[in-house]
Amino acid sequence: MKELKNISEKRNDLDDKISDTLSNVSEIISSRISNLEKLKKIRKEAYEDINQHQHEFLLLDIVKYIAQEHQNIEITWEWNPHQTGGKNEPDLIGKNKNGNVVFSIEATASENPIGAIDKRMKNTLSKFFTENFEGKLLYFVRTATMKKRAETKLDKILNGGKVKVILL
Repeated sequence: MKELKNISEKRNDLDDKISDTLSNVSEIISSRISNLEKLKKIRKEAYEDINQHQHEFLLLDIVKYIAQEHQNIEITWEWNPHQTGGKNEPDLIGKNKNGNVVFSIEATASENPIGAIDKRMKNTLSKFFTENFEGKLLYFVRTATMKKRAETKLDKILNGGKVKVILL
């Protein structure tokens, strides 16, 4: 996990990365290849970047949200901005000034819980119970559909346990 400092600088860096990705997609779209080839090229060259950028942006939004909700706690953050954390690491960890974990957070920027996304959600939610995450256990989503599906899955896993699903 990496330490997360200077949120506004990270957001600016991410905006630059998004602009680069959009520029790349624009070049592909204006190229003189068939539409099918354009789609293949976009998927190959931009799909993963788009996915990672959305995830990173969500994590930055979560830090901002928690700072507003918990103004009385000074929190330092560690994160896995590109969904590259190990099985035993959450996407985001918040620690108090004594170094104690106060938040263990998983997040998804996916919008619909279908197919592989639904399966990945189940695996992610299971981590909360199998990896002994510390502090408040939070799972952030972007859509009401994902929130409802996560809550249904949590009800099946140890009756939901202590994980709170938050729509952001």
